[in-house]
Amino acid sequence: MIDACPSTGDLVAVELGRIATQYREAEHLRGYMTAALSQVEEIARVTCAIPDYFDIRTAVGEQLTFLGKRMGFPRCHCVCDSRPVVGFACETQTTPYAIVGFCEDSTWLGCDGYAEICLSDDEVYRAHLYARRYQMLGLFDLQSLGAAVRAVWGNAAWIPQAGAGRVVLAPGRDLTTAETQRLSVTLRALPIAPGVGIAMHYGPAPIAGFGAGWAGFCDSVPDQIVVGFDCADEPSQRPIGGFCTDAVWTACAPSVVPAGYWLCPVPIDPYACP
Repeated sequence: MIDACPSTGDLVAVELGRIATQYREAEHLRGYMTAALSQVEEIARVTCAIPDYFDIRTAVGEQLTFLGKRMGFPRCHCVCDSRPVVGFACETQTTPYAIVGFCEDSTWLGCDGYAEICLSDDEVYRAHLYARRYQMLGLFDLQSLGAAVRAVWGNAAWIPQAGAGRVVLAPGRDLTTAETQRLSVTLRALPIAPGVGIAMHYGPAPIAGFGAGWAGFCDSVPDQIVVGFDCADEPSQRPIGGFCTDAVWTACAPSVVPAGYWLCPVPIDPYACP
């Protein structure tokens, strides 16, 4: 409840304090006034708490659904049927589809129809409404888009590329099956200006590039010498030293920073079938 709402007994005490001096010893009068004012106070407390039920940060259930409708983003959306498809997953190739076996509830690729996806979980829906706020206000700058994608996918999400009429989004981690299935709904909530294309870079791997926030093109090996024995036929990435050198155990040395991967944007139209 917001701080401005009165605590139990506050309003009753204020009103009893206004009784004329000659009636302050009248117990029956005070008792009657206390009983009547307590009911009025309870009504005031309930009324005062109503805005809390429609605060986007705390609303749940039907109240959150009501907010979403007023924001133009209902819980349920008509999208292409995004059921898992039959196939074999390749570890080296990312895909927007959930790949499953023949014995699971699935469909063939290309046999998609239309279905309804509902954001039933309150916290998932709330995150999408946080993103929708920027879109409602027409805040199509990169800072707003960055805040929106982090609200939906977490702090690892970022925008690796934007320009020439297209923006590339990277969740910074593997999307869950549920997140993949509702991806088109998620993209509809983001503050991306009409006419700007959308592409996704899947996976948690760092992306190779130049400057802050980008990974290098080669593994970054620390100069710290580690204790061990080098093999002539299989040289170590790290500098190796003996026990009497300025070396540390491998577990105590700085980690090798792996090389980044190439940016691989996959174009997506959130209002069309894949």
